[in-house]
Amino acid sequence: MGRPVAAIAVEETAKKLGDTVKVVFTVNAGYTHETYSLVSYTAPGATFDPNTASQQQVFDSSTATVTGLGTFSLTVSIPNCYYQIDFICGPIIDHFERVACRYRNRIAVTDSETSLSFAELWDGLSGLAETIAAE
Repeated sequence: MGRPVAAIAVEETAKKLGDTVKVVFTVNAGYTHETYSLVSYTAPGATFDPNTASQQQVFDSSTATVTGLGTFSLTVSIPNCYYQIDFICGPIIDHFERVACRYRNRIAVTDSETSLSFAELWDGLSGLAETIAAE
């Protein structure tokens, strides 16, 4: 689980299919030198289902690395179909996450002593990324 992004205030949200979404956020002390991303995805259905999550595709994204205090904004288009929008602290993760979700139980890497499934590798990499980001 990522660390909370308490300094973010979302002022605008999605309106309707085919529109753009603009998120305005304020960065306070302690949250500078961070990367923020807004991502829209096409989705296979109206509600999130972990069994079909791997079918989501990035539709549009916007990323900014903030190096000081202030108010900033990111804008993305939303597809004219079912969609999901995420506003996150960090860059977008696209291809590997989809593969890891789709093939969770398949072997991703192996050596003479150990094998890791895509799920194990993804969990380890996600944990490592969170640890590095917290330092």
